[in-house]
Amino acid sequence: MREKNHLYKKVLDTAPFGTLFFAYGVCIDVNAKALRLLRCQRSQIIGTSLGGEPDKVHQASITQLVQVINKLETDQLPGILWRSENTVEDDEIVVSLGAVEEADNVLCIMLYPLPALARMVVEEFSAEDLERIDTSTEGKEIPNLVESPKTPYRPEPIINIDQSNSPEPIDATDPIKSPPPTTETLAGLPIGKPLLKSINDYIDLDRDENACGALLLIDLDHFNSINESLGKHIGAQILERAHESIQAMLTDNMQVTQVAGDAFLLFIKDMAPSPAEARERALSVANEIRCIIARPFFTENGEVIVTASVGITLLYDPLISAEKAIQQAESAMFEAKRRGRDTVTLFDTQITRQAQQRITLQSSLRKAVVNQEFDLYLQPQVSTHTGAVVGGEVLLRWIHSGHAMHTPADFIPILEAS
Repeated sequence: MREKNHLYKKVLDTAPFGTLFFAYGVCIDVNAKALRLLRCQRSQIIGTSLGGEPDKVHQASITQLVQVINKLETDQLPGILWRSENTVEDDEIVVSLGAVEEADNVLCIMLYPLPALARMVVEEFSAEDLERIDTSTEGKEIPNLVESPKTPYRPEPIINIDQSNSPEPIDATDPIKSPPPTTETLAGLPIGKPLLKSINDYIDLDRDENACGALLLIDLDHFNSINESLGKHIGAQILERAHESIQAMLTDNMQVTQVAGDAFLLFIKDMAPSPAEARERALSVANEIRCIIARPFFTENGEVIVTASVGITLLYDPLISAEKAIQQAESAMFEAKRRGRDTVTLFDTQITRQAQQRITLQSSLRKAVVNQEFDLYLQPQVSTHTGAVVGGEVLLRWIHSGHAMHTPADFIPILEAS
């Protein structure tokens, strides 16, 4: 059973097309590619029923997809060409339905973007075999379809999904590793100029004084170890899945770009009307991203779990520069790593002060041994019954020149981290 669960997760995570699973007519799982194609969040589609009236909170694309699935089941069609104005793709999507072996009540729905499969579709189907569906008008009855051939449509295992909806140009041959065409280095990070312009424009915008945006710096933990132990090709696959997972969550007020190889910078405009509310929403988004990235990734060498540390800074001060804001997000991210990784930290001025103190102490510690600034103190242990000394404890203290005495709690963590 465990092996089957692992295989299921591997197929779902690595499938080069959108995949949804329905059990007893209710959606129970969906992958990142399907979320991107439907322009919805996981919480919006999980629990969707194929029967009954559509939920008012559903995206129009979800409601239309349910209609198409019901049409597939009713007419027993192997596939339908679906056109919807609410999905990412500008052209049709091939919707295919299949059963899961040894699970009669489970349906697997697959979504293939037609632009990437146009040549193969022409080879498999003639123009008369499939009739296009236009479900862009809500409440409109789906027109009758001409049944497609009984031979099921079988795409190539690798599909290049159209990236035209991405906020920055992406090389179709390598959408994750290829940098934007132009970058500018701020706070030590190469930032794509389109995103940088959006941040600067937002900071300079004459908006409500309480309106607040946010920057999230998402850094994968121990990513160099993955490259060294499993190979760079596995690292590239993990980066691709992380990028797609974040991309699937984007709304109209969000932009994301990859920076520094294993990190992503997410910019959110007008997150909330006040800093207090923006703080809660930013923490919620960051934790959702962290949990999605931590889903198991299956390779030929077994299961790999990757975690992420996320730093957040809020954008509400009109005097702050884009460089300073990015630097704050980076400081918060490093603080998250210092606290044990796989966590989220919101920037505040205390982080900067603590970082400066650690740098000062680290510099002084290098000279402490040479200057013989460490002293040992013997603390006796006394019996409460007899009053006699029964033992002792040796305590290490650092007498920093010109400063007060430091306990190990002040300098041991710095020594361990250096």
